[in-house]
Amino acid sequence: MRILAFIFVLLFFSGLVSSQNILSKPIIKDTLNYCGDNQVVTSGQHLFKTVKVLVSEKGNPVAGVPVEMKVVLSPNSNEKGIITPTIIVTNNKGIVEFNYFPAKESGDYLLVASIANEANSGILAYKVTVRKNYWAWWVVFGLLGGLGLFLFGINYLSDGLQRAAGNKLRTILGSLTNNRIAGLGIGAFITTVIQSSSAMSVMLISFVDSGLMKFRQTVPVIIGSAIGTTLTIQLVALNFSKYALAFVAVGFILNFFSKRHYFKHIGQIITGLGLLFLGLMLMSESIGPLKTFQPVIDALLEMENPLIGVLAGIIFTAITQSASAFIGIVIILGSQGLLSLEASIPLLIGANVGTSVTAIIAAVGVSTEAKKVAVAHAVYRIIGAGLIIWWIPAFAEIVRSVSVSEATAGVSVAIPMQIANSHTLFYLGFTIIAFPLTSLFAKLIDKLVPTKKADTQIFLSVQFLDDNILSTPPLALNLAKQETIRMAHIVQDMVNDVLLPFLLNEGNVIQEVEKNEKLVDYLRDRISEYLVKISRLNVHEENTKEAFQMLSVVKELEQMADIVAVNLLPKAKEWVVSGHSFSNEGKKEIVDFHNRCQKQLSRAIEVFRDVNLEKAKVINKKGKKYSDLAIELEKSHFLRLAGEVKQSVDSSRFHMELLGMFNAINRHASNIARILLKGIN
Repeated sequence: MRILAFIFVLLFFSGLVSSQNILSKPIIKDTLNYCGDNQVVTSGQHLFKTVKVLVSEKGNPVAGVPVEMKVVLSPNSNEKGIITPTIIVTNNKGIVEFNYFPAKESGDYLLVASIANEANSGILAYKVTVRKNYWAWWVVFGLLGGLGLFLFGINYLSDGLQRAAGNKLRTILGSLTNNRIAGLGIGAFITTVIQSSSAMSVMLISFVDSGLMKFRQTVPVIIGSAIGTTLTIQLVALNFSKYALAFVAVGFILNFFSKRHYFKHIGQIITGLGLLFLGLMLMSESIGPLKTFQPVIDALLEMENPLIGVLAGIIFTAITQSASAFIGIVIILGSQGLLSLEASIPLLIGANVGTSVTAIIAAVGVSTEAKKVAVAHAVYRIIGAGLIIWWIPAFAEIVRSVSVSEATAGVSVAIPMQIANSHTLFYLGFTIIAFPLTSLFAKLIDKLVPTKKADTQIFLSVQFLDDNILSTPPLALNLAKQETIRMAHIVQDMVNDVLLPFLLNEGNVIQEVEKNEKLVDYLRDRISEYLVKISRLNVHEENTKEAFQMLSVVKELEQMADIVAVNLLPKAKEWVVSGHSFSNEGKKEIVDFHNRCQKQLSRAIEVFRDVNLEKAKVINKKGKKYSDLAIELEKSHFLRLAGEVKQSVDSSRFHMELLGMFNAINRHASNIARILLKGIN
């Protein structure tokens, strides 16, 4: 019994000592700032960071302890990678570092660290993910493919909006006056429709260069166009990506099965939205691996520097020519947690400044007045950037206070909304500041770009046609119409001038008429080419019909110019040297009939300009009346010939030629009215 008691006491104290020894043994702990866990590496490459293990005893680091690292799980049990070395002794800080070269097989690898030959010291597990060596290509293709879909969706949406708006765009543009509020609203509306402030600026440059608008009228429009861009960004931030295919399906059904053009255009708009969101979804999925790619993370951290962020935004937008695309990428990076709001705001500012590059390129070779539009576009955005770049943190807090928070909605929803709201709030606030100062702003641009004393144009040139506007067919048709009206006035001058040599027996105007005839031929070719370009676009049937009507009008005008240049001008040259003169009655009849034909041409130009169908009917009636009058005037001339009036006999050949050619001009003017009546009916 005593022996058993002695053994029990011996075992008790032995166990107590043993347990004290176990408790006092070193253990491994993961208390390092960076331990190398959860690394992602490309197949065939070393880890970016070594794997670290800390050994401590009672909270103090222990040196000289051997630590072993093993791979316990891999996609292929036969290939686990290489750990060098597998056992390392801790340094004086109780730390060991292992280098690991994973196997080439992609997947998850699990590494386990423990104190060598110590079963009760604990273990630490480290996860390493290996991805295929061509993963970067998938990211690139995903980004580019998603970006392509995004841009195609925006363009398709814009085209649908333009088709739905139709000729209202032309009416709205024509209503631009010196009313600044109207200009602000029109700038915001048209930019929303065409989905590009750059395109809006290019249009304004074209309109000012052609004389349709004055520079000062464009300033409120430029300010309004900045507001118009915010709607697209808000749409992107809403991110209905999970409904993208539903949008495409609904849009396809409306576009494909509906017979009414209006519903087809609505279908196109919905399809464009779907493609836009589908592109966003592809980009969002493709950039997922970048969250674990350290070089990208380090680069995005640099965006916290406002100057670097602004510069990056300018460069990317200048290259892609699309601020919406870049801002879309910024929003996606924010939704993935890769960009903070403070880092996003400089990128947004840079993107908006970058849109100026397109306007500056479009201003090459235009008049000084038109160059002012490009400079105003750039200066407005640069001033805005300069105002906000110094207080981005405070502005970010304001945006957060009026937006959903990360705690409420999560990062993937909150950050995109905050980015979109920052863009909207910035331009709304800047508009409130800048709008009352439009006159001062215009004066500033006038000083920066002083008007040249002589801003001459080449004689054989168009004033209104601009290929940059072809992307907006209704507005392009408006430019073609303005150029056609210009051509009509030149023909009108030719018809008026060609009679002067017969009345004054002087040939001073003959050279001017010949010069105008060359210009008419040039305009005929340029206008026809421009209208054919428009008709080749996927435009509305009404736009196509209008383009062909305009081609017919151009043909009628060119034929009038040929009557003057081919038929009447040689007669005028002959008349000046002949020494003949008309009888008083004959001269009076010719002048009167010429005036009637001139009025008929003026009415035709007015009908074409205003699409005045009532006046078109009047022209038809008067055209027949003037043709009958020409016959009566010919009879009157024959009566004078029968009476052997010498002046009538000498001038008979010229007299009959003038009546016949003026009557032909009358018929061509009447044809313009018939073209419009047939087109409407």
